[in-house]
Amino acid sequence: MRYHQLLDRFRVRRTAGRFKHLASVILLLAIGSPALADHPPTQVQNGYANITDHQMMDWLPRTQPTARLRYADDSPLQFGDLRIPAKAPPPAGYPVVIFLHGGGWMSDWNKDYSDALVENLSRQGYATWSIEYRRLGNAGGGFPGTYLDVSRAADFVATLSKKYRLDLGRVTAVGHSAGGHLALWLAGRSHIPPASAIAPSRPPIHLRGVVVVASVSSLEDALEKSGRRSTLSILGVTTLEEARLRYAEASPDSLLPLDGRLRVIDGSKDAEWRIASNTRFAERAKAAGNDVGRVILQGANHFDVVAPSGPAFAAILQAVNEIDGGKPGR
Repeated sequence: MRYHQLLDRFRVRRTAGRFKHLASVILLLAIGSPALADHPPTQVQNGYANITDHQMMDWLPRTQPTARLRYADDSPLQFGDLRIPAKAPPPAGYPVVIFLHGGGWMSDWNKDYSDALVENLSRQGYATWSIEYRRLGNAGGGFPGTYLDVSRAADFVATLSKKYRLDLGRVTAVGHSAGGHLALWLAGRSHIPPASAIAPSRPPIHLRGVVVVASVSSLEDALEKSGRRSTLSILGVTTLEEARLRYAEASPDSLLPLDGRLRVIDGSKDAEWRIASNTRFAERAKAAGNDVGRVILQGANHFDVVAPSGPAFAAILQAVNEIDGGKPGR
């Protein structure tokens, strides 16, 4: 491991410790999802590892990415890791997964913890584009910088396709925790008021859908039900009144219907407000016309849900396959 990676990991370990832990079983509940709704809920008896935030940092990829590429030049944090599968691409190119890591939008957390999961997705036949972006505490992070970075990184897939065999008709965004908020927001960009500082300046890349894990789907709930003060910062405001005016630009539940299919995954031992919020979001998205699948991993906590192998990974892969429309090798 290179020095800067060790240093980043030390910083994450030193500052981590915000979340809860616990563990054990998959429960799939479909809301308006043709792939799931025809079957009763499936329970798979499989234990979780009771992962803590510190243990999560021990998940390491086995290989280096195909390439680390910059999508913008305003900050050293504007880069992504591209992984191309070893197998030959389908005729139209590899399907693509854009991955957005979590961490409460804070600079304390970088993308390292998710690299092993993303690597495993690439082993399943998906080209993966795991992005880093400016966060709260980074110069230029927050509103509008975090949103603009995520937008540019997602749209950069079109540039990547000029060199790599990528199928721009099969692009799925996957996000964990605060990265889930940003992944859902990407799918709602076409509904952002044009005068907003984070409105797209050109037509965004088409997403076939979004998979979110332990997500923040409502900034209103994150602020007003959980009391997360960082929500004010990611909205670029200082008061509740200002926040309520900005939800229309930045909160996924204010941008419905989103583009593409949605799969919303939570662990049953995550925070109650998060599970309830994401269930309400799934119901509202379905009512707005989205194809939505709701997935609860029974006994899993906020970190178990992004383990790079085991039942949580199987649920993520199933959700990505459903959105993609089949197996990635076709």
